[in-house]
Order: sequence, then C-alpha cells, then structure tokens
Amino acid sequence: MSTIRRIDCNVHSLPSAFAEQLTRHRAGRGAVQDIVAARPGWRDLSVHENLMGKSDVDVGIVVEHGSLLAGLRALGGSLNETVEDYNRSMSEDLASHNGKFLAAASVDPFGGKEAIRQLDRSLSLPAIVAIGLVASYDGIALDDPVFEPIFDLARDRDVPVLVHPSTVPDQWMKALRLDNMFLRGWIRSLYRRRAVYPPHGDQRNFR
Repeated sequence: MSTIRRIDCNVHSLPSAFAEQLTRHRAGRGAVQDIVAARPGWRDLSVHENLMGKSDVDVGIVVEHGSLLAGLRALGGSLNETVEDYNRSMSEDLASHNGKFLAAASVDPFGGKEAIRQLDRSLSLPAIVAIGLVASYDGIALDDPVFEPIFDLARDRDVPVLVHPSTVPDQWMKALRLDNMFLRGWIRSLYRRRAVYPPHGDQRNFR
C-alpha cells in the first residue's frame, strides 16, 4: 500500500483458531457483551473492510478487547502458550490481506519473563506491529511496575502500545445493575433502533 491516509486502531476480530471458543466464553456475560459479541465482524474481516471503504480508512489494526485474557485463561493450560498461539493464529489470518489489516500482540502482564519472551517472538510474526494492553487488570493500572518489562520491550522494538478500555468488573456490573434483565432488554431495543450503534451508512461521520 503506497499511501496510508487513515488508520483505524480499534478493530475487533477473533482469529479463526479461537473464534468459536472465545465466543462461547463471552455468552451470557451481560447485555452489552451479548450484543457486541453477536456482531458479525468478530469472525468476518470483510465486514470491517466494507466499513473501512465507506469511511476512507486504509488500514485496520486489530486490538485486544477487555475480556480476552479471561477467555484465553478459561481454555486451560499455560496462559503464556495460549496467548502465543492466539497471536500466531491472528498473524496467519491477517497475513493474506496484504497490509490492509494488522494487529497488536497480546500478552499476559503477570506471566513473568516467559510472557515477555513470547511477546518478543510474537512481534516478529507477519502483520503483528504493536503491543496490545487494556487500561486496568482487576484494578491494577498501567503505571504499576509489573508493566515496565512490556514498555521496555516496546521501546527496544520501536513499536507502539495500543491501550483498550477494560471491561466493567462484575462487582460494578451488579452495583450499577447492568446485569438486570429489564435493562438488558432495553439496551437490545435501543440497538434494534440503531441508537447504540450508528447505521453502516453513517460510519464516515461516526468515525
């Protein structure tokens, strides 16, 4: 791609090797989660490509969503190995798009030296061009010293760190009554009227 005019740094898509399992993990976790998880773009990059065309976006970067590590942890086994497999599957899915889609590598910030080693390896994969984090991990924010090795690697590799908002903790969901069945139905009705998300034709103005 010779000229890049606009980049969407907030694309959400699941790699094919993990899509089914992670979709099942998100099911039933709240009204907003259910609505968002049902959107076809999680499994079909052509949905994003269509919207990018309407919005004059040249490149989309897939970033980690707030509940990703919880979903990968639920699969069992070594989380560091699972995260590396996730990054590899993402790379393989994106490599055929000739730079239209790129991705930020995921990492378990609490995985120790092996997590940093897997992250370093993942940054060498095709189409992986950044590091993805979320704003807070169960109340531990990005100014905690545990993140310093990640930032050091980002500096050494000269790659950006893309930060996505965290998911709402379960205790907040209950305190704000976001798990209320009536509220869930109300949010769905808003979505059907396209009050929550703009119509596809309005993506140029929305972005």
